[in-house]
Amino acid sequence: GADQEVQHLQSLPNCDATVLPHDDATRERLRSAIDAASASGDYGLHLATHGSFAVGSRLDSAVELAGGDSLSVFDVLSRQFALERCALCVLSACESGLSDTTAEECVGLPAAMLSSGVPRIVSTLWRVSDVASALLISEMYTRLYQHVGELSVAAALRGAQIWLRELPWGEAEAALGLRFGAGGSRLLRSELRAMRGGSSTAPQLPGLVCAPGVDEALARELSAL
Repeated sequence: GADQEVQHLQSLPNCDATVLPHDDATRERLRSAIDAASASGDYGLHLATHGSFAVGSRLDSAVELAGGDSLSVFDVLSRQFALERCALCVLSACESGLSDTTAEECVGLPAAMLSSGVPRIVSTLWRVSDVASALLISEMYTRLYQHVGELSVAAALRGAQIWLRELPWGEAEAALGLRFGAGGSRLLRSELRAMRGGSSTAPQLPGLVCAPGVDEALARELSAL
C-alpha cells in the first residue's frame, strides 16, 4: 500500500513532494531531503513503510528505511533529523503509534516527534490492512488539500475514518481503481488472496491516533471511533 499512498499524494494539486522510493529511502537520503525541506520553511513528512514497537526497549521502536537503516525513537529524541519545521508527520507503518508508559513518561515515536517540535502526528496503533490503510490515508490527504487552511488534520482524519467505516467492502475495488489505477486492483487482489489463505478474516480498519497539538478536543473524539 505504500506505493499507492505516495502515488495519490503526488497527484494532489500543488503537492511538490520529494519522493524516496524503495532503495532510495536510506537514512542519509532521508536526512538530506528533510534538511532541504526545512531550509525552505514548514514541511510535511510522510513515511509509508514498515514499523515496530520494541517492547522492553522502547528507544529502539522504529520505522524501517532502505539498506537495513531505520528511524528510531532514539534518533528522534537525540535530534539526528531536523524536525523542528515539520508541521505534520504521518507514520503510515504498523504499530508506529504505540508507546510504553512509565511513571514519568510516555515513550514512542509520536511522543518523540512531539518532543522534537512536530505539532501534528498521525500514526497507527496495530497491524493494518494495506487496502484499508491506502484508502484511509488517501482520503485524509484529499480532504486536507480540498480544504487548505479550513480543515484541521484531526478533522480530516476523523472524516476519512467515518468514510472508510461506512464504505461497503464491495465498493472498495472501485475506490481503489479510481485512486490508484492498476496498482489499486493488484493491492486488492493481494489482500483477498491473503484472506483466503487464512492470514486475515476481514479487512482491518487502521487504528490511527492523531497527536495534533491545538486540536486536542478532536483527538479525544478520534479515540472513541
